[in-house]
This record gives sequence, C-alpha cells and structure tokens, in this order.
Amino acid sequence: MASITITTTGPQDARLTVAWGDYLHPGTNATTADVKAHLIEHLRKVVQDYENRIAHAAVAPPASFDPT
Repeated sequence: MASITITTTGPQDARLTVAWGDYLHPGTNATTADVKAHLIEHLRKVVQDYENRIAHAAVAPPASFDPT
C-alpha cells in the first residue's frame, strides 16, 4: 500500500474542517495538514499497538506460583 487517497466534495470539506478543528484544537478549523498528521499518527499507533500485543503474547508466561 504505497499511498491512500481520500476524495471529498466541497460541502464535505466544509463539514470536515469544522469537525476536525473542534476535535483537534477547539475554536479553530482544521487544515488538510492537520487532518493528515492526525491520521498518520493514528495509523502509526494502531500498528505499534498491534506489534506490541504480538510481542507480548510471544513472551513465555512466568512459572506458576502456588504457595501452600
């Protein structure tokens, strides 16, 4: 997956800039760069979280601890 393109219409853009602006930094509209940066960070976090879960699952569980 070398690139992803998201196409929006003018009316959708108007809605997106206000909604994403409120989400990212209330009181201002978001720019295309703001939305792109947030989406990239989200993609990065999803991959890192997944890889961390896989790595954690690969670690052998500790020996049982059964005092009597």
